[in-house]
Amino acid sequence: MTKPRRVLVVDDEPEQLEVCERFLSRHGFEVAVEAGGVEGLLRVRPWKPDLVILDICMPGIDGIAAADVLAKAPDTSSIPVILVTGKGKDFPDAVLRSVSRNLKVSAVLRKPLDLEALLRAVRQALAAKPDGADGDGESRFDVRRGPVAANLSTRQVMISGKQVPRLAAKRFELLVAFLQHDRPAQAEELLLKLWGEDHGIQAVQMTVARLRADLKDFPAVRIDTTPEGYVLTLVEE
Repeated sequence: MTKPRRVLVVDDEPEQLEVCERFLSRHGFEVAVEAGGVEGLLRVRPWKPDLVILDICMPGIDGIAAADVLAKAPDTSSIPVILVTGKGKDFPDAVLRSVSRNLKVSAVLRKPLDLEALLRAVRQALAAKPDGADGDGESRFDVRRGPVAANLSTRQVMISGKQVPRLAAKRFELLVAFLQHDRPAQAEELLLKLWGEDHGIQAVQMTVARLRADLKDFPAVRIDTTPEGYVLTLVEE
């Protein structure tokens, strides 16, 4: 029998916790609740949720700070996060879109919550994190080259046995493109492959720079610029 997926809900409003717990439990999820950011972060490692729902505005550690902590820790960076907020004036749509991109969260929802929209967001986030994605089996990685392994469904990347904090979608696609081709890749080639003709070459240059920053703590891998193009260099440690 398949185990229910675990969802951790963190919110300082007791009524919100009760509503989410009752609703998600009714739809087959195993739900835990915590009333603050600190408590939520302390619950993550021992309970091992499949997804975390964080209220943005909480005293102490707010949802944005908590999501950032989860994203930067190798053992929690693959956990999908959904942010919720009731602060319409403080968080206009443009700000929420920026937060979503920068923190790589699965969704940002406004209060009062549309429970059906919440359910859709939860299911969509978990669809990219199949059962067993956190297991130790080697078969979960679709693309390998040297010390680098990538899972195309979960965007999980391992380098020399160490998990890379979750990459933004385009940076992950770029890394996979490098892994799949051992020859140098011209910026124009990458542009057509990953972005299409509607973007400029700056999109490639910026994404390469950000991917380099993401991989700076992994000396076994380096992205070099050569006269022939970009090349992923594997460095013997």
